Amino acid sequence: MSLQYRLIVVIVSLILSLLVANVLLTVSNAREKLFEQLDIHAQDTATLLGFTISQLEQPVDKVQLETMINALFDGGYYLRIHYNDLASNTTIGREHEELLIANVPAWFIEWMPLAEPRGRAQVSSGWYQVGNVDVIGHPGLAYQDLWRTFKGQVLLFLAAACICIGFSILVLHYLLRPLRAVQAQADGICRREFHIQDVLPKVPEFRVLAETMNRMVAKIKSMFQEQIQLNEQLHNQLHTDALTQLNNRDYFDRRLAAYLRKDKDSGSVLVAIVTLANLDSINRHYSRDLGDEAIKQIADLLRSAVSEHARSELGRHRGADFALFIPSLAIDEAKEWLSSTAEKIDHLQLDEYPVEIHMGAAYASQAHVQEALMSLADNALAQAIEQGVTYRWVEYDSETPVFAANQWRELILSALKQRSLAFQYQPVWQLDGDQQSLLFHEVTSTLVAAGHFQSASVFMPVATRLGLAALVDDVVIDMLSMNESDDVFCVNISTASLEQPQFIHSLSERFEAHPSLAKRLVFELNASSLAIAEKAVREFAAFIKNAGSQLSLHHFGQGAADFAYLQSLPVDFLKIDRFFIQSITHNDDHLFFVRSLIAIAKSCDIMVLAEGVESQEQWTKLIALGIDGGQGFYLGKPQADLTA
Repeated sequence: MSLQYRLIVVIVSLILSLLVANVLLTVSNAREKLFEQLDIHAQDTATLLGFTISQLEQPVDKVQLETMINALFDGGYYLRIHYNDLASNTTIGREHEELLIANVPAWFIEWMPLAEPRGRAQVSSGWYQVGNVDVIGHPGLAYQDLWRTFKGQVLLFLAAACICIGFSILVLHYLLRPLRAVQAQADGICRREFHIQDVLPKVPEFRVLAETMNRMVAKIKSMFQEQIQLNEQLHNQLHTDALTQLNNRDYFDRRLAAYLRKDKDSGSVLVAIVTLANLDSINRHYSRDLGDEAIKQIADLLRSAVSEHARSELGRHRGADFALFIPSLAIDEAKEWLSSTAEKIDHLQLDEYPVEIHMGAAYASQAHVQEALMSLADNALAQAIEQGVTYRWVEYDSETPVFAANQWRELILSALKQRSLAFQYQPVWQLDGDQQSLLFHEVTSTLVAAGHFQSASVFMPVATRLGLAALVDDVVIDMLSMNESDDVFCVNISTASLEQPQFIHSLSERFEAHPSLAKRLVFELNASSLAIAEKAVREFAAFIKNAGSQLSLHHFGQGAADFAYLQSLPVDFLKIDRFFIQSITHNDDHLFFVRSLIAIAKSCDIMVLAEGVESQEQWTKLIALGIDGGQGFYLGKPQADLTA
C-alpha cells in the first residue's frame, strides 16, 4: 500500500472516530434531555390527578374516577395510569400491554433504551390519605424525536466524512507531489531517461530529497554517457581511418566477410576497388597536403555514391586505394551505379592538377567467397589502369538467374498475390544459469521466383528500393496471424515500412482482429533504422509497446552512434552483429566491445543476444561474458517446420 493510501486510511480513521463519537454523544445527550422531560411530565400528571381526586366527595365514585383516568390515558402520552384505594384495596386504571412505537426500528429501541418516566401523588381527604396515583409516561414520542435526531446526525456525519475525506485526498495529493516526482525520476532511470526536477518543493524534507535525487540522476546520466562515449571512441579508433573517417582495411574486410558468411543465403553483391593512380606524382611534385586533400575528396565522392544503399560499406584499403561493396543490387542497377560513379570521378578536379582515378568492380548474383570477389575486382582494376579507362567490371559466373529491376517487381507482386511465401523458423535461445530455454523463433521468408527460391536477404532489399517493402511485411504478418499456436515469432520489419501509414493502419486492424497476435510478435528492426528514420521508429516503437508486442534491434554495433539510442528507445532485445561474434575468440578488441555492450545494455534492462553463433568455442566465450542468449547454426538451424 502506498504512503498516500496509508495516510488517507489514518486520516479517515481519525475522522470516522471523531464523527462516531460526536454522533454517540449527541444522541446520548438528547436521550437524557428527553427522559427528564418525560419524567417531569409524568410527575405533573400524577400530581394534578391526585389533587383532582382529593377534591371529590369521599368515597370516590368509581365510574367518575374511571372517566377521568380514561380521558387522560386516551391522550396517548402515557403507558400506565393507576389509582389505588387504601381503604378497600381496589385499583382502577389503564395500561398498554406492549410498547409499540411507529416509524422507529426495534433495534434502535433496544440499542437506546429509555428508563420509565414515573410520577406518584397521594390522594387525601382532609388530613387523611385515602389513596395513591401512579403514572408512567409513554416514551413513544421521545423515541421518535431521538430517532429523528439520530438520522439527522448520521446524515450530517456522512456528509462531513465525505467532505473531510475528499479534502484530505486533495491535500495529500498536493503535498505528496514531490514524492511522485522522485518516483518518476526513478522510473525514468529504468527507461534510460534522466530527468532533473527544476522546481523544488518548499517542504524542507522533500526539498532535501529532491536535491539528493537530482544529484544522483545527474551522476548516473554522466556515468552512462561517459561509458557510451568511451565505447564510441574505441570503436572509431579501432575501425576508422584517421584521414578520411572511413572504415579502415581491417574493419572493411571483416564487414565483407561477415556479409558473405551469413546464416541465411546472401543476395547479390557489387564489390569495387578504387585507386588514385598518380598519388606518388602529386606528393613528389606538389606536397603531401595536396595528396591528402585528393584522398579526402575521393572519400567524399565515394561516400556520397554509396549513401543511398542500405548495408553498403566503404573503406580505405591502403594509401591511395579504396574498397566498397553494395549488397542486393539488380544487375541493371549495378551497371547504372558504376556508370554514374565513373562520371563523377571524371569530373573530379584538384586545384587544376589532373587526378588519375580508376575503378575495378565485380558483380555476383549470389554472394561468394570474399577472396574470389576481391580478386575479380582487382583484376578489373588492373585492366582499367592498363587500358586507361575510368572503370572496368566483371560478372561472377553463376548458374543463378539474374533479374533486372522491372522483372523483380513483377516477380515480387505475383508472389505476394498468390501468397507463395515459405517461412523458416530459427530458434533464439535464452540463458538461465546453466540452462537454456527457447525465447522465440526468428522468422525468415522465402519466395519462389522463376522456379528459384529467393531468400529475404535477396528479394527484400530489391523490394525496398521498388517501394514494395511495406506490402511484403504486411503479407508476412497476415500469414503469421493465421498461425494459431502459442509460439512467439520474431519478424524483421523494413525501415521503409515504418514510414507508410497504411502499413501501421493495417497492423492495427490485425491486432484488433486477432487479440492475442500482438503478444506473440517481436518486431525486429535494423540498428541503423534510427539514423535513417528516427521519428518513424520512435512512433512505431510506442505503437507496438502499447499493443503488447516487444522490440528487438539486430546488427547492433555496425554504427558508432548505435549506443546513443539505448537510453531513449524502449528496446527489449539487442542482437550483437555477427561481425563481432565471429572473432570473439581471438580478437581482444571485439571481446572488449561485447563485454562493454553487455554491461551497458543490462544497465538499461535490455536483454543482449548474439547473432551468428557458429561454434561451441564462441558460445562458451559469450556465456563467460554474461550474454543473455543467442542464435546461429551451432544453436539451431532454420527449420521449415516448428515441430522438427
